[in-house]
Amino acid sequence: AYTISRETLDARALWAQIDALDGKVPESVQIDALEVIWKLQRSFVRWLLSRPGAMPGITEAVNRYQGPFNDIRVASGVLPDSQRPTYEALVAEWKEKGLPSALAQQLAELHFLEPAFDIIELARTRKLKPVDVSKV
Repeated sequence: AYTISRETLDARALWAQIDALDGKVPESVQIDALEVIWKLQRSFVRWLLSRPGAMPGITEAVNRYQGPFNDIRVASGVLPDSQRPTYEALVAEWKEKGLPSALAQQLAELHFLEPAFDIIELARTRKLKPVDVSKV
């Protein structure tokens, strides 16, 4: 479950971006950034372990979740207007702490993506596109 979550979230790429900030931002900022990833990853691991049915193989599960997860993450119109101010505040906060714009956006997006795995499964069951389901 850990490996599936790590690969689905592309956590290693995020970790590398955070590690590249050594000496450029305070260590506490890097730890805060890592914590955002860890929280979502922990949630996904728990979700995988408690989902009904057999645990899919690592490759199968990554293929099942990674594409739809990224589609939801980058799609426009998914985040409701009521949550947009929170998202924009998070992006601004990360930028103020010295993170590059792209990384600040990625970390802010992760804050809203915990329901993505339920959305992906619901879309799969109903034979719908995950992005369409996420907009509902």
